[in-house]
Amino acid sequence: MKMSYRDRMIALIVVVVALILAGIFVIVKPVTTKISTNKSTLQTVQAEEDRINGIIAQVPVLGETIESEYNESKTYAEGFAESRVTYEVDQFIQEYFNNNQVEILSLSTAESSSEVIDFYSYTPNVVTYPLLEAADINGDIAADTAEKLKTSTVFSTLEAQEVEMYSSTISFNGKKDDILALLDSIRDIDENVIITDVSIDDFTFGSEATENNEKDYSTGSMSINFYVLEPLSEPVLG
Repeated sequence: MKMSYRDRMIALIVVVVALILAGIFVIVKPVTTKISTNKSTLQTVQAEEDRINGIIAQVPVLGETIESEYNESKTYAEGFAESRVTYEVDQFIQEYFNNNQVEILSLSTAESSSEVIDFYSYTPNVVTYPLLEAADINGDIAADTAEKLKTSTVFSTLEAQEVEMYSSTISFNGKKDDILALLDSIRDIDENVIITDVSIDDFTFGSEATENNEKDYSTGSMSINFYVLEPLSEPVLG
């Protein structure tokens, strides 16, 4: 059947419309889908960028915090003894005995070990009773009590910590005044060095001795602990 001009035009228009629709599904729709995917990816990347920028913004604050914590840790470490091997501990002790004219008869330092130390704090004795509480109309007494207990309350929440410890046992011979001076000099050491035990064999210091070289002298023994806390390495923040 021969198509009229009008029918041919209509058919041409239908074909063109069909080609346009096919183009939309074949070309435009995948592009649209890709654009949507890229938008989602962009949002994810932007969120990650915001997170990283937030971390970068915190770096100066974190640096200040780390520096503050490091400086505080140094003050704690300064109160402890230096890390030494056993013969260095012996030499350290020997110097104090020599300076105070006390003779060492024997000296033994054990290899270092870990030791748990507790935080020490004084807990004041706070007495309260109903009449006192009734008289505390403005709360001044309660506030004063809380202030007195504040330090012991804080320390009671802290956990005991482990540090390195050397323990030395020394037998000695010396005069009373020299031994007392020795104990004072060890007590004044600017490190965490603690005399844990002292024993004097003759508290009369030779008052009944018949030999001249025994008068004014007594033998004895003592134990000394050295507590070591290694300082933190200085953080590199730059």
